[in-house]
Amino acid sequence: MYRLLSSLLIAVSLTLGHGLAPAQTSPIDDSLYKAFGEKAGLAALMEDFVPRLAKDKRIASFFKDTNQSNL
Repeated sequence: MYRLLSSLLIAVSLTLGHGLAPAQTSPIDDSLYKAFGEKAGLAALMEDFVPRLAKDKRIASFFKDTNQSNL
C-alpha cells in the first residue's frame, strides 16, 4: 500500500510540475514605474500615504508596530 501511494504521489508531482512556467524571457514592462516618477515618485507617494494609513481607524491597527520610515 505504501509503495502504491508513493508511486501515485510521484506521478502526480511530476504531472503538476511539468506545467510550470519557464523563466521570464521577455523584457520587463517598467512603464508604470516610470509613470509614477520612478524611485523619487514612489518615495513621494509613500510619504503621503503612510501617515494616512496610521490615521485611518479601519486599518491603523495593522500598522501600529510597523517602522513607518522603513515602510
